[in-house]
Order: sequence, then structure tokens, then C-alpha cells
Amino acid sequence: MPELDYLMRKRIQRIVVAVIAAVPIMAGAWALSRREPPALRVNSAMVFDDAVNRGEMLRQVHGIDTPPPETVVVIPSGNVGRVERRTCLPVTAGRPRDNATETK
Repeated sequence: MPELDYLMRKRIQRIVVAVIAAVPIMAGAWALSRREPPALRVNSAMVFDDAVNRGEMLRQVHGIDTPPPETVVVIPSGNVGRVERRTCLPVTAGRPRDNATETK
């Protein structure tokens, strides 16, 4: 059966060519998967490209996410004493005349 031998050789030849073509493609895919990710691009206006100097660095950050500075107000108490019991927590809303603590 010469026709079957011819078909069998053609089939084997196609398989060999497919394997030979698949090996470099798989090797290239493996090599690409092993690479490190590229460095991030940075705007050149944001980079300081000057000589390195020793000393203090003044860091001033201003932007959208920067909260405004908090002001601390110290309120002197009317009398000296020790807090016995808190009648409300600091985060609860109250009226101006509510007494938040009981002193001894």
C-alpha cells in the first residue's frame, strides 16, 4: 500500500515541522516570562539631577492629600481636681452647658 505509506510519511513530517516550529516559540515565551519588569518612567522635571550634598534636607510637602495643620487649644480648668467619672466620650456631640467630667 504505497498510498498509505505516503500519507503516513506526510503526517509524520507535519508533526516534526510543528514541533520544530513550536520549540523556539515556547523558548521565547519562557524567556519573556523570566524578564524583570521595566523601570517606571519619571517626569524629568521631578528629578533632582545635581551633586549630592551632606546636611539637612528641608522637606516641604504641599498638595491635594496634605491635611491642614491642626491647632491645639488649651483650655484652663476652673478648679484643680481629679477626674472621677466621664459622663460623655470626647467624640460625642453635646450642648455647651453639659458637664463632661465630674471632679472631686
